[in-house]
Amino acid sequence: MAENRTNKTNSGRSTTATITDPLRILRADHREVERLLDQLADSDEGAERRQMVDELRTKLTLHMELEESLLYPLVAA
Repeated sequence: MAENRTNKTNSGRSTTATITDPLRILRADHREVERLLDQLADSDEGAERRQMVDELRTKLTLHMELEESLLYPLVAA
């Protein structure tokens, strides 16, 4: 489970929001990807399915970028 740390930045502001907001986004992304996968499984071949695959690809790419840039360095620290 992720640690919810509160640190002060050079400006004196708390970084809790900096840590928890990306985690909320990642959790919401997981739910959205699950929803898209369920829809994809129930869809027929065609334009609608291709659109869902494109949307899923975009969401997963953004999700991976967020994990790699924010979450992984936090876990490694």
